[in-house]
Amino acid sequence: MKQLKILDDNGQADIQLIRDFEKEYNITLPNSYVELISKHNGLRLYNNRFDFINLDGLISSTDIYFLSFGDDFSENMADFQWCGDSYSYENLVLFGVTAYGDSICFDYRPDLSTNNPPVRLMRHEDTFINQYGQDKNIVFPIANSFDEFLDMLYEEVD
Repeated sequence: MKQLKILDDNGQADIQLIRDFEKEYNITLPNSYVELISKHNGLRLYNNRFDFINLDGLISSTDIYFLSFGDDFSENMADFQWCGDSYSYENLVLFGVTAYGDSICFDYRPDLSTNNPPVRLMRHEDTFINQYGQDKNIVFPIANSFDEFLDMLYEEVD
């Protein structure tokens, strides 16, 4: 795994908060994610950028700011989860946001029992109309696993 360059964090996350979250959403978070967040809750990185393929088939880049566990933080992970709105998806578990307000998610839709879900980017401005006539956010593939996602991160050079 790539060396992460930590800018700051909110200290350690209580492992019980993480386990309670998993239980509430009936998921198992990736081991490497749990290990990272339990040491660096609400992690901010210098190397926080990653690339993805946009709707035009071109390479775009964005950033990640990890959400926190615990009610003491404004970016509490539990507050960002699917609440039934028609634009997002059940079983996409948000663990980060971008500066533009997009969501970085673990995708449990194919297999709720996995502990190694793929990572997706859900863009709030890119939507389509599904077979039921609902506007839905477009979900972009980013990485096949959390470890692969971490390996993609790089520092923006001015």
